Amino acid sequence: MKVRAWSLITIGGDRQYAGNRGYNDDPRRVYRYDSHVANCRNVRPGDLALIRDRKHLLGLARIEHIKETSATKVMLRCPACGNGDLKQRKRKQPKFRCDNGHEFQHPREQATNVTAFEAHYETTYVDAPDAVPVSEVKAAALRRSDQLSIEEVDIGRLERSLVRAYPLARTLIASFLQSDTIGAADAADSTRDQDTESGGEPAQVSSYLPSMADTRSEILRTIKQRRGQQKFRNALLKRYGRHCLVTGCELLDVIEAAHIWPYRAQSDNHPGNGLLLRADVHTLFDMDLIAIHPETLMVNVAPVLRNVPEYASLDGQGLRVKPSMRPARDALNHRWAVFKERWLGDR
Repeated sequence: MKVRAWSLITIGGDRQYAGNRGYNDDPRRVYRYDSHVANCRNVRPGDLALIRDRKHLLGLARIEHIKETSATKVMLRCPACGNGDLKQRKRKQPKFRCDNGHEFQHPREQATNVTAFEAHYETTYVDAPDAVPVSEVKAAALRRSDQLSIEEVDIGRLERSLVRAYPLARTLIASFLQSDTIGAADAADSTRDQDTESGGEPAQVSSYLPSMADTRSEILRTIKQRRGQQKFRNALLKRYGRHCLVTGCELLDVIEAAHIWPYRAQSDNHPGNGLLLRADVHTLFDMDLIAIHPETLMVNVAPVLRNVPEYASLDGQGLRVKPSMRPARDALNHRWAVFKERWLGDR
């Protein structure tokens, strides 16, 4: 399940825009919003919520469940142009001004039907007042906007500050990151490794504090890359079916797209140059400890594996492919020659 972290602004008496009368939030228990709010349907149970007002971070929690109901919302609009972006002035009269420049004492009320949402998180809430400046929370936004009350953030950029100030936050963040998984069919969208280092000198800290976010991200990235390039993997799944061609394993989470002849250029991503292999078998194949005979399509196991029962039992088994979908003979020939020279000598 893909989980996300969100900055949720709870609006009190200091709200900037008067067109929205706000919500009856209880920041330590529930966050209320409606279908007029951007990202309203992207927030889901399991997501991490950073609750804040316009000046302070208040706390963080895992969203436990979300309640949806039909409701009527009263919006305040400019009586001249109908604009809902209003500012209520404290000293100057008239009291209200809209973004189009109209000034007036009394806005027009307009009722509209909405879906009301309640995100509940009371059992996981951790107080974190002033742990992280709001400026730092905003800087961690994936798509920065001063207009969003629900804004997705990169928790990796906030993790160290939160954990140092509030150790209880570490367990909460760790559980959130550990629940971030990839689907069984997901793979990398590029054949090139992406450099995740930002460069520059490392920050000076008093003691080592490993980043849980960076670690989890790297684990998932490595799995995706190991599974193979997404388009190539999908082509192999369509060609061969959803199983390991050597063992028959049907657990897609551990099945990887393997190149018969190692990848050097985009042309090597032809499905005829690929096999679907269980992760451990893929490693053995890449190390030339297992090979496929190009004529018989029989599995051959290197002598060093003959004393390992689970791999020795694979020796002599046929590749699980339809005759019409056999891998490219030239690719198998090249790979077989490497295996034969290393393990079979003149045989």
